[in-house]
Amino acid sequence: MRKMKTINLFIALLFVSIFSACVISDEEIEVEGLKPIYISKTEAYNVASQAAIPITVPGKIYRYHNFIFINEKGKGIHIIDNTTPSAPLKIAFINIPGNYDMAVSGTVLYADNFTDIIALDLTDPTNITILKRIPNVMSATNSYYPENYTGYFECVDTTQGYVVGWEEAVLIDPKCNL
Repeated sequence: MRKMKTINLFIALLFVSIFSACVISDEEIEVEGLKPIYISKTEAYNVASQAAIPITVPGKIYRYHNFIFINEKGKGIHIIDNTTPSAPLKIAFINIPGNYDMAVSGTVLYADNFTDIIALDLTDPTNITILKRIPNVMSATNSYYPENYTGYFECVDTTQGYVVGWEEAVLIDPKCNL
């Protein structure tokens, strides 16, 4: 009989502890995390030569005749005239949002532009022109998550454009985390 009372007491305490933990709240939860910075698809396709800019986050390097191309991760390609290797000269920057990779064949520079591959004419490296755009060759899913980050972040909304970076923010009820 005593054993039965002990079991009933244990079951009652178990139910009380289980159901007391199931409190439903209408309060919003605020946490610190990251939110995406977007660029519109119209802005993303604005590829153009411009004056040289400082190299801040270099990526891949490619040599072409007397030129060196240095990728600026996610932003474009620096063009350096290396005719005199002891005094390289920055001559231009090709603005290519979402660019991480490049290759050259003949006088054509191939580069990624978010999900597209573009072919650029290198005849005049200071005045690049697009020869062809091949849309939707690449996946944009690598930009859906903050790189080297653990914590909460705002889920990417692809209708707002492409993600070009992340910024710290206070998030309300975030649905995404790593």
